[in-house]
Amino acid sequence: QVGVYDDFFELGGHSLLATRLVSMIRRDLGIEVSIREVFEYTRVSDLCAHLQLKSERVLLPAIVSQDRPLRIPLSFSQERLWFLDQLEGTVAYHIPIVIRLEGVLDISILEQSFQHIVSRHEVLRSMLLSEEGVGYQYIIESKDWSLDKEEVDDKTDLESSLQDYLSAPFDLSKDYK
Repeated sequence: QVGVYDDFFELGGHSLLATRLVSMIRRDLGIEVSIREVFEYTRVSDLCAHLQLKSERVLLPAIVSQDRPLRIPLSFSQERLWFLDQLEGTVAYHIPIVIRLEGVLDISILEQSFQHIVSRHEVLRSMLLSEEGVGYQYIIESKDWSLDKEEVDDKTDLESSLQDYLSAPFDLSKDYK
């Protein structure tokens, strides 16, 4: 049971649920509210009182699906990344992580798990290309993605291979894995 004096976050709310709540308020009540306001007015009654005071019922325009152009323009962040890559190549956005797994690992299940994630998120399959000095996105089909695998025989080979992999800069026109 949820009461009007209960706290959204004490009931198990978090930022993702707050995003969903904002979307439902926008859709069902026609009121524009920010996620910040959900964090400020955490009790149901306080948020309700705040929404009643909002005189403006101006909604942001709905996101509408459009046909994808052949060359998808870069966002400002992508443009900055593309520019740095063109200038010097970079490992600045390389966030390495090494995970040690113990026990028997079924590589095919691991690859299927990653395949599922990659198929859901186009950004993981995006390359930044350029033509005539203008950068654009190219999104690879999810079926063309595969997990890179390398077998090593001993600890020295493993450390050397990891160091090479983690210190290599991305080539944004080829690397999307």
